[in-house]
Amino acid sequence: PNLSTEAEILPQTDKGQYDALIAAATFIPKASVFPLGGVRIGAGTGNMGSASWGGGNGEGGIAALMNTPGINSRATAQMAVKAI
Repeated sequence: PNLSTEAEILPQTDKGQYDALIAAATFIPKASVFPLGGVRIGAGTGNMGSASWGGGNGEGGIAALMNTPGINSRATAQMAVKAI
């Protein structure tokens, strides 16, 4: 929760140390690895730069990525990662 810069985030995420991610406003670097998926709390996924996420055009990784706009965003994100 206290990581915000690429220099702080990459040593914690560059080798797939975590299966999945729940993030809010922090930009996630392309070199971060999350093999099972990610959830962006709030609208949009523009700050989720990891190459782990699979794209609709068939490019990128295989991990699922979703956003959770609305009142229950945090609870939805937590349940999605728990389901993964």
